[in-house]
Amino acid sequence: MITAHAGFSANPINNPNPTITEGLIDLPQSGVSIYADAVDSSDPAAVFTFAWSVLNPRTGQTAAINTQQANTTLDNIAAVWGDVRLFVITTNVSTGEQSETDPREAPASAFCTLKIESEARALTLPAIGSREWWLSFDNLSDVVERLTAENTLTGASINGSGELILTLSDGSTINAGTARGADGANGADGADGADGADGLSVTTASINGSGELILTLSDGSTINAGTIPTGTDTRRVIYSTGPLFGYFDGQNHHDGINPAKRVWIAGPWVAHTALEISLASITLYDGGPLNNQITFELALESASNWAQGSSGTPPAGVANFSVTQNLDATPLTATSSPLSITATTGTLFGLVMDAPTGGKVDGLNVNITATEL
Repeated sequence: MITAHAGFSANPINNPNPTITEGLIDLPQSGVSIYADAVDSSDPAAVFTFAWSVLNPRTGQTAAINTQQANTTLDNIAAVWGDVRLFVITTNVSTGEQSETDPREAPASAFCTLKIESEARALTLPAIGSREWWLSFDNLSDVVERLTAENTLTGASINGSGELILTLSDGSTINAGTARGADGANGADGADGADGADGLSVTTASINGSGELILTLSDGSTINAGTIPTGTDTRRVIYSTGPLFGYFDGQNHHDGINPAKRVWIAGPWVAHTALEISLASITLYDGGPLNNQITFELALESASNWAQGSSGTPPAGVANFSVTQNLDATPLTATSSPLSITATTGTLFGLVMDAPTGGKVDGLNVNITATEL
């Protein structure tokens, strides 16, 4: 029996890495490496050929296999939301025997998946035919459960001109235009603008599954007043700490900030939702001796790496900025260049400080500005 193996690592049998994730915002893309191998239980020395395919791509998805080889690339990945599921069939060159050719019956080892996350809430849309689709559904359910409606419809009324005025939960209003029927044959508008004898009025207002306002009139007919505009989420979060007059090297606490090697100096904080980090700034009550140079780095760390420890040494920074003391024992300030760094949900992030070149500093304050995505 031949068993096919596929993945995104160079050792698809023992370390397949069958799933990788890309953000929709990072596409289109080409040249994603994919790898295949196989095992023939009757022929340990077998030589194989490989046939890759993209299974049931979403409309508009142009992802294609470069060459039909064991190690190849996935090219022309379009910016279309929906996972890209790959399937490989292997053939023993000597015997002609193949691995399972029906994707409905093939083992999980014969598949690998490029998961594509949405821009707004990092959700995935399972590829058509996926077996573990419930993982994406569970994530979606969790996101929906934690959503808060920020601008809902709280009231609807007709003004003196017969226009429908919608009131939203933030106090703003929307004029949805004329919603009143024509006056009756002998009716005339009174001082309050009421309809004539044969006029119509709005009896109920509701929002359908497409976010459109549906008005029901007194004669039972309905009017689709179009899509209700939603508010723009501009939530910003400031992560701050200070003032600090000492630091912890992982084993001992030291007075004055003068680490012998790079250490976490602010954070790390956990991103409870996806964040775009835009700015980092520091102030020092005492920047140390003349010409003392201090370098700070914004660093990201996965929760799994943090749990394993790695001897307390922070990872390499994704952005850094330095400040040099111009006078002895005076305050200092420094701000990073504008940043656009994404921290995915669950990522730890914070500020790392390298060893100062001239001696200790005191009174460190740190601010990191981020926007929830």
